[in-house]
Amino acid sequence: MRQWRGCAGFVALGLLGMSSCGGREVGDRVRRLEERVSALEGAAAPGAPAPAAREATADVLALERRLAALERQVAAATAGGEGALASGPPPVAATRLEQRRERRARLREVAEQYRARLAAIRQSEADPAARQQAVREALEWYREQRRAVLAGEEPPNQ
Repeated sequence: MRQWRGCAGFVALGLLGMSSCGGREVGDRVRRLEERVSALEGAAAPGAPAPAAREATADVLALERRLAALERQVAAATAGGEGALASGPPPVAATRLEQRRERRARLREVAEQYRARLAAIRQSEADPAARQQAVREALEWYREQRRAVLAGEEPPNQ
């Protein structure tokens, strides 16, 4: 189970940020967040029923997302730049995006290699039966390469 004290740290940072944004509304929001965190910590006690723990985990995740967004806003406000508010995707999302780009590039390379093999087969094979067999082998190679790339494995070399 997650460390609930880590969540309290997020709340403390969020509280610090919200307190500088001012007003009575912020104080009310801080109090409500503290109550929610206290309720979640109570639900995380050993022996808590499983449904309550699942709900608590979902609440903690939602609270962490909200606090992270608030921290980014506070950091941008203290930096004084409005461009920092739209700073882009978080690091995890950026990593996933980069992985998808790499996978698409690798799939393009595999498709280009497959097309080149087919073109070479058309040029070199005069016998229809031999051409058909070569095309089948090239298709099998292409499918293996594609499956490996999509699975995130190292494609077999042939």
